[in-house]
Amino acid sequence: MAHSKRPDGYETAQANRHQVLRWLNRFGGLTTSQLSRLVWPDMSSGQRMAQRTIHALKKGGLVIRRQLPNGGSTYVLSERGSRLLRELGVTTASARGQRDLKFEKPMHRFICNEFAIDRHLEGLRIWTEFEIQRQQAPTPRITVGRHRKIPDLITQANDVYLSWVEVENAYKSQSRLLELVTVADRLLGPRDGFEIRSKHAEGFFTNMVFVASNLSRLIAVSRCFSVAFEKHLISWDIARDIELVAVSMTERLRWSGTVGTVTLETFLIAVEQYTDIQKVLLDEFPEPPPRLEDLSSWTLWKHCVSLFEEDTVEELCNEFELDTASPDALKSLPDNKIDCIDRNQMLAYLRDRLVWRDADVGLNTEFLQQCMNWYSQQDPDSSS
Repeated sequence: MAHSKRPDGYETAQANRHQVLRWLNRFGGLTTSQLSRLVWPDMSSGQRMAQRTIHALKKGGLVIRRQLPNGGSTYVLSERGSRLLRELGVTTASARGQRDLKFEKPMHRFICNEFAIDRHLEGLRIWTEFEIQRQQAPTPRITVGRHRKIPDLITQANDVYLSWVEVENAYKSQSRLLELVTVADRLLGPRDGFEIRSKHAEGFFTNMVFVASNLSRLIAVSRCFSVAFEKHLISWDIARDIELVAVSMTERLRWSGTVGTVTLETFLIAVEQYTDIQKVLLDEFPEPPPRLEDLSSWTLWKHCVSLFEEDTVEELCNEFELDTASPDALKSLPDNKIDCIDRNQMLAYLRDRLVWRDADVGLNTEFLQQCMNWYSQQDPDSSS
């Protein structure tokens, strides 16, 4: 008697179970919510599918449920689950499974994992924190002092361009932040990026990403880099290759994704503008905050000029018949000429490009405004 063929549903379920096991092996523990994003990203029933699959794997002794300190559960591979993966050809699966894994810093691990999943869903190749710790990733050999520095995540775009990702969730001393400055210099200093050739991947590290759920952590990073630039410890050119990414993660480890992204270059330019305008405000108004309308025409003009594009500068210099076409030449206009410039036009120009709130100025993007608000509230001499 011929054996009947198993239904397609069985094969699909089996494939899903194997895929879940593979992801657990790569991440070192995942929740059903994270698994639903990885295995069933486009299905409204993804969470239910993940729960059903985990239930079957747990019943078969292939995964182990682990309680998290912050509440909730995560799942790791059992010895039996790892053994099955090895039979399927996954050589990175540990013979002991993942039963000995510790989750001492769940917030950090969860931000790493969720951000990695986001990048994966964007089409990037990823190496997780767990893989990096197990030396299963194309990790550069960068030593600062006696310690080798490793990233929290690595991503790759177009099979070439690699990014070093740092998750900054907890306080770091100034000395530890300076170590990251050294890493950035060695990683991004070479013109074509830091080349790496390993059995895991080949490519060039051309980008460094700082991720945090607390804006004060990103501000601390930016301050440290700002000091390094001022002291010429590293080249300003690398600022455009460093990203500051704010993400949302609750204390109960609920992920809401990326809040905003800005390059370090953009942020520090905004800080410089903020500082320059603050100096003028303190000179003109002993008791800030003033309104934008309260500034003198000369002050309005000065800040307009600082924001003009090169073509606008050249056009206005020709209009005023100035000998040289430069921002400094425009700022040096005599008072009688500045008084002839339409104040309403200057006000409108600045409002379009600046956020003015209680003497706090940032570029006109919501996330950068949040960064600037944080920056203005911090003690410049503090590393926090």
